[in-house]
Amino acid sequence: LLRGSIYLTLQWLVGWLAPQKPLRSFPPFATSYLKMPGKTLAELIRKREITSTKLVEMHIDRIVEVNPLVNAIVQTAFAKALDEAARIDELMKEETFDTDPKYSAENMPYLGVPITCKEIIFVKGLTATAGLKSRIGHVCKEDAEVVKAMTAAGAIIIGLTNTSELAMWWESHNPVYGYTC
Repeated sequence: LLRGSIYLTLQWLVGWLAPQKPLRSFPPFATSYLKMPGKTLAELIRKREITSTKLVEMHIDRIVEVNPLVNAIVQTAFAKALDEAARIDELMKEETFDTDPKYSAENMPYLGVPITCKEIIFVKGLTATAGLKSRIGHVCKEDAEVVKAMTAAGAIIIGLTNTSELAMWWESHNPVYGYTC
């Protein structure tokens, strides 16, 4: 108990004495849609208050704007995401869309909503290095089960985010993509 208390005191003291880096400022959100939960966005798409294509474009614009500051998105699937969003928008124009149970909120709760996955998760056509140099160039031949589940729920993969080597640490740093700040 004493050793733990000493450690916490030293940790606090070092943190207090260390020079503090100024916090970065990020550009403000261009729209409130970028702060909404996924199911809320899907509901707005279903109500036709926004199209999936427009929503995907907004997220792509934000990634392009902010990612150079943080290095969070390490692979993009923008073209494929825009194609999928356009497909969903066209599908919604069909007469039977609103009455077909396979497109219901229960079956597709994330209809048209853009998401990202960690780079360690297999997404067909993208690479999965798991932060290891030895896996550079490993292109996934199929989606991981979680990706299959999310896309079946209507989500659209727009990119992969950085991860630590083999997802073994809490920070996102690896020799392939570097630090996420």
